[in-house]
Formats: sequence, C-alpha cells, structure tokens
Amino acid sequence: MNRVVFCFLVLMMSGILIASAEDRSRPAYTVEGGLGAVSGEVKYRIEGVHLNEYNPLWSMRERTGWATEMQYPEDMMCAEVGATARGVFNAEWDWEAGVRAWKNLTDPDAKVTQTDWYDAETSEGFYQWDMWRYPTDERHGRVYSESATKLNAFGYDGKIKLVKATEAGPIAGVAGFRYHQLSYKTHGLEGYADGTDWAGIPSGPIPSVPNSQDVFSYDLWSGIPYLGLGYEFTCFKRLHGSVECDYSQWASVKDRDRHMLQDSRYESQTDGTAWIFNLTLRYDVNAQWFAMFMADSLSVDTEGETTKMVYQPTAASPRAMMYHGPIEISERETRISVGVGRRL
Repeated sequence: MNRVVFCFLVLMMSGILIASAEDRSRPAYTVEGGLGAVSGEVKYRIEGVHLNEYNPLWSMRERTGWATEMQYPEDMMCAEVGATARGVFNAEWDWEAGVRAWKNLTDPDAKVTQTDWYDAETSEGFYQWDMWRYPTDERHGRVYSESATKLNAFGYDGKIKLVKATEAGPIAGVAGFRYHQLSYKTHGLEGYADGTDWAGIPSGPIPSVPNSQDVFSYDLWSGIPYLGLGYEFTCFKRLHGSVECDYSQWASVKDRDRHMLQDSRYESQTDGTAWIFNLTLRYDVNAQWFAMFMADSLSVDTEGETTKMVYQPTAASPRAMMYHGPIEISERETRISVGVGRRL
C-alpha cells in the first residue's frame, strides 16, 4: 500500500514537470535539500488485570494487575530532499504538488526506557457490588530499566494543494499522505526495582547487561493520509511563507518488538488520529536560488491489539502465545529544518 502511494506520487510529479504552466512570480517547479533536527518519542503501553473471587455472597476479591510502558527516543539529525511543482488549475485556482523525503544521519543520545508496574489489592464486600466493597490490603511495585540504542529511520510526505487567491491572501485545501519507518537496535541494560519483593522481584538494582549484548529490536511503520488547510503570505517581496494544519482520523501504526532476553516478540496493529502543524519560510536570494526554513510538529495517538509470542517455550513460559490484549501507541515529533533550493 505504502509503495503504491509513493510510486503514484513520483509518477504524478514526473507528469507535472513535463506539463507547461503560466509564467508566475513563484517558479513552476523547484528542488530543495537541507538538514533537519528532530526531537520526539514513540511510546507504547500494554496492561492486564486478573481477578479472583471467593464466597459468592460475602466475597473476598484478590485483584492483581500489571502494566508495561516502552519509550523510544526520536532525537536525531536527518538529511532531507524535496521537489515542488505549481501551475494554474483555472481562472480562480492554482494547484501545487510536492513530495519530501528524509533519512536520519545520527542515533539518539537519549536511552530507550522500560517501566513495569505491578499492583495487588485485596478487598471485601458483596459479590459484584463495588459500592459496598472496601480494600483490606494494597501493594505496589515498579521496575525501571534503560538501554542505549541505534536507529535507522526514513520517511516521506507527499501532498496536493488547491490554492485560491482571496482578499486576505491565498488559502489552500490540502490532501496528502505521510509515511515513516523507525528501526531500533538496543544494547546493554541497567535499572532497578522498587517495592516489588511481594511479587518475587527483589528490590534494588536489577541484573545489568553489558553494552556488547543486544536487548531489544523495535520496528514501527506509520501511514497517515490527511486533509488540511493552509494559508500563504509574502513579506518584503523576497520572504514567502505558508502555515498549514492537517488532521487525520485514518492514522495506522504497526509495530514489532523483539525481546532477546525473554526470547519473545510483540506484534501490534493500531488505528487512530493524527495532527500535523507546519510552518515554511522561503527567502529569495536571487532569481534562481532561495533559502528555506521549516518547522513541523506531529502528534499521533492510536489504539489496537498486540500479541506476545514466545519462541522457545520453557517451564516458566509453557505456551507459545503468552498475551493478547489492548495496546496504546503514541508519537510526538518536532522537526526544525534549514536548506537551500533552486528554481528549475
């Protein structure tokens, strides 16, 4: 699906570059390149609850719960390239089509973190009447760990605009598709446990893993078709800019999380919403060359299901499938880019 969309955008851009357009102050087609600094994170959370009831009338209930949250940093530098074409749609509207791609150049300095929460509660009361139930014992614990990581990431964003000139300035309707893939390889592990003795995990430092040993591998694929609105402006003749707000209720995120120490794998499929905010500035250096600045913000929230698979069942983990349940995946990303472009 993503490859088909990307090929469609490339063919569309090729056709646009061959087509003729009216002569305008803004060039018909441009190419751009630059560097970007990205800050953000991907986070997922899974959890489960188990209940035991004793005595059908005056019942004692034991509730045990757990939750796991993984956080993967997106801090990196990246290289970016792009191409844009613009022409006349009719007497009132212009069209614009563009595609932009990026690839990371550096690994995150921040570490991948994993936090596991364990909770247990004993309560008494009438069976299935929670309003008449009161707790008799509560226990809570947490295990925290962190690992260094390497990252391989790339993505692209293709969009089409219809732009209408108004008294307040050009206003654009936007339709686009945004895709990116993140692949993490983590190594080494340090952490501690707090208040988990009752769960069979001694409190204090947990056994460490040397940096030479792999711990996790995590892959994420995100596809976001979106619609939005934009506004264009010009200041001091040479400075041109646009602001854009996009929204998607069709965001799709898939991930795969391999835990080498547990010899297990999580696979997830989620859907949800995304917001994209964009500011682009272009300063005309001369008739052919211009400098660019772009600020971009992405916010994604999805929910779905995940399945944990164990490769080699053992006495402690006798089943091949250990868990199937809900998962929440969120992503927050801010990108600042600078570059140069040329009119063709």
